[in-house]
Amino acid sequence: MRKRTIYFIAILIILGAFGCIKDSNVNVPMEENMEDVPYLDNQVLLDEGNFREIRNPIIYEDKVIVMIDNSEENVGWINCYDKNTLELLWRWQDALDTYGVGAKGFSTRNHIYDGILCVAQANLSYGIDINTGQTIWHNRDVAGNGIIAGHKERIVDATYNIWNEDYSYRLANIYTGEWDTIYTIERNDQYLIGGGNPFLFEWNNIDYVGFRSTKWASNPHYEESWLHLYNINEKQIEWTTDTIPKVSNTAVLPRKPKFHDGQITLASHGIYSFNVEDGSLEWFKYFNNHFIGLTSPEVGQGNIYGNNQSGFMVALDVHTGEEKFNTITGGGAGHVVYADEKVYISGAVANDGKGYLMRLDANTGEKLNEVLPPYRETSGENDQWIFGREIAVDSETNKVYVTDHRYLLVYDFE
Repeated sequence: MRKRTIYFIAILIILGAFGCIKDSNVNVPMEENMEDVPYLDNQVLLDEGNFREIRNPIIYEDKVIVMIDNSEENVGWINCYDKNTLELLWRWQDALDTYGVGAKGFSTRNHIYDGILCVAQANLSYGIDINTGQTIWHNRDVAGNGIIAGHKERIVDATYNIWNEDYSYRLANIYTGEWDTIYTIERNDQYLIGGGNPFLFEWNNIDYVGFRSTKWASNPHYEESWLHLYNINEKQIEWTTDTIPKVSNTAVLPRKPKFHDGQITLASHGIYSFNVEDGSLEWFKYFNNHFIGLTSPEVGQGNIYGNNQSGFMVALDVHTGEEKFNTITGGGAGHVVYADEKVYISGAVANDGKGYLMRLDANTGEKLNEVLPPYRETSGENDQWIFGREIAVDSETNKVYVTDHRYLLVYDFE
């Protein structure tokens, strides 16, 4: 018995000597042991029952909003909690109640401003009062992509009449949801067309919509895309880029646009940066694997931060492409979040095969924290409780809101 004890102590000493992260990554199997989980500040059960996908948690004033997708039953709803107590304030499921199974009312993109949450799914779009959870307006169009983005009181979406034949971009205000088409792309040759990724921003007191267009064919393979900038004030296209470079036929088209400090960035198997003034491609860097799909880059303090599927995070200067850091993290992570000179990812599968929630220094790439999901066991009935890929960071407290597909978890790393 004494030998076993000595061996055990020796193993602990060895493990401690090689640990380079400041955290204890102990998995705690029982909910009542929450106080034993490092940095876990609060939690609430999202819903009784099965594994849940969580879409885009949002922190707004004193609330946290979580979009819950039960893919097994093809239903979904939105829960709103008090961000401090995690008391459930309201639950919204008007799309499901009105149109039945399959109608959730939300997808992966949304916009919130002035107390109104705007969401969309396929041909449905909604404006929801944040304080009450009541629907203010809703539309059911003939077709749609369920894409919505916004800036202040404006929202933009993308839709079509005939798939692969036309593509339109529309504007509305958040208060009425009345859509107005601003630009339409129509097929004019043998190639099919597509689009997507509209985004709104303001630059030098002018409001803009950026979007992408595509021509493609499958046999033989052909695919080209362009980035466009539309001046809302003048109601005209400001510029269209040259064909966006594509590194190979297997690489996905660049998308996930971000505007930051006079630059528009796109991502695919590489990172692209365009000058907002004339649409010129200022730099492009290839990384052999993609930065989009489950994940997407984020911008902040003059950099773009991308987590590559090959398992590393890179920070590049948006103006020059200079690499600021390249840190081993893990593949399969969700969207990168920037807040207060830190960057966050969730669900990053490291070399040990485990999925982590990570916080890194946004200047140096140093890993400040990496924690495992608290209630996952390596086998048995609790092996599915892994970190979801969607996270939100409260700008006031820097607390991190993430889920493990069963609980909404709040971490305080400060």
